[in-house]
Amino acid sequence: MDRVQLRATDGSRDRARRGFASKVGAAGNGARGLGVSLLVLAALALFPAAADAYVYWTNGPPPSSSVGRADLDGTGVRPHFIPVSTAGTYMRDLALDADRLYWAAACPQYPAATPPCTSGAIGRANVDGTGVAESLIGGIDPGGVAVDAEHIYLTWSDCDLGWGLSGPVCTTDELQGTPGGIARANLDGTGVDLDFISGIDAGYVAVDAQYIYWTGNFCDGVCTGGSADPWVPAIGRANLDGTGVDRSFIVTGTNVTTDLAVDAGHIYWTGQVSAPACCGAALGRASLDGTSVDPMLISGSCCLKPPFWAGVAVDGAHIYWTEYLSDPQAPTRSIRRANIDGSGTTPFILPDGDKGFHPGALALDAVTVAKAEGQARAARTQRQTGPAIVVTVKVEAREELTAKAKGKIKINPTYKLEPQTVGVARGETKKLRLKPKKAKARKIGRALKRGENATAQLKVKLTDQAGNRETERLPVRLTG
Repeated sequence: MDRVQLRATDGSRDRARRGFASKVGAAGNGARGLGVSLLVLAALALFPAAADAYVYWTNGPPPSSSVGRADLDGTGVRPHFIPVSTAGTYMRDLALDADRLYWAAACPQYPAATPPCTSGAIGRANVDGTGVAESLIGGIDPGGVAVDAEHIYLTWSDCDLGWGLSGPVCTTDELQGTPGGIARANLDGTGVDLDFISGIDAGYVAVDAQYIYWTGNFCDGVCTGGSADPWVPAIGRANLDGTGVDRSFIVTGTNVTTDLAVDAGHIYWTGQVSAPACCGAALGRASLDGTSVDPMLISGSCCLKPPFWAGVAVDGAHIYWTEYLSDPQAPTRSIRRANIDGSGTTPFILPDGDKGFHPGALALDAVTVAKAEGQARAARTQRQTGPAIVVTVKVEAREELTAKAKGKIKINPTYKLEPQTVGVARGETKKLRLKPKKAKARKIGRALKRGENATAQLKVKLTDQAGNRETERLPVRLTG
């Protein structure tokens, strides 16, 4: 992992360590502590949140590194739901699938690690907090992390942008050249491909059924190496297979772009903006096709000490983000919330005099708040001919979905079908054809020919771009 990165030291550009880039913001330094007393201020929801839907967040820096959790109505706050004991690491990012939480625990940003730091990791746990594996992918220094039905995606960078307010610490040559990339691995942590997408400046990362998105910077026009070179904060995009890389898919209009989230219709991001007379925090939004860019859908106050907004997440009703107020006399960290259209901004979870509450990245488990808009169907009886055993499922999507199907054929004995995952566009119908391995298919075919009873038990999981899920269980009778 011969990747060179830079870090900022008192505003300067200073070459530092090698490895995956850490991403820490103003909220990434400072207070330490363990016990937390929280005051919860819950805004009115557009509809009631279910009891088993949660908001998760990262806490740090060490020794308070952990994942916190609360109900989506703001109750049931557990600030250290999953303690993370990996020595010296900073919790940079958080991702969630139907069953597990994933986090990026990166090497400390300060001081720089020499030789290169390898104490960071991608960790994982079940959504109920059990099954903690702090080094699912170890020996790395990760930045952002995202997951889909098949893969883990993580970012690295040669130039650590941090979450500073003065712009990137990449040199202009690096912004024009190959400053970093996105790595990909299987969900069990195997098959790590460090150069899945290379030659990009990548901070945070998000995925939907078709694309990978990331925050970063690029050099607009001719870069000369001077301090006035036109580096541009942007959101990049590529196809899920790593092709079609567009480093400037959305020019965000912010001085710094910190985090991003995707739902069925929009991309959201947090950052800092320069208003006519001052600087302030902002939450921007654009349509999924990159149009209708609004860099200030929600804006913070303009003052001498403006708020810093970091992590962002969305569900069908609300936008959530983390805030840090850097007043040295009374620093404040909180999780805030607004309606999905940007109205009704309100504090959601606030600390009550204890500095151990230190939220950074966010993830939402809203599976029971809204269901994916689609359905899976299978003919109750499916005739098989010869050894080519195929069980067909039809998926109909009313919004963009990812469909993951798996199952087994119960005969004597039981045989697993090879799982299949496909993306389904809005209004599209696709067929998933599940098959056993060839050797098993011949045995099933002979059993059907003898007249034995066989039933396929299928499970099809539909996931939309906002993370909402719908699961269908389908019994199918097979005949010869």
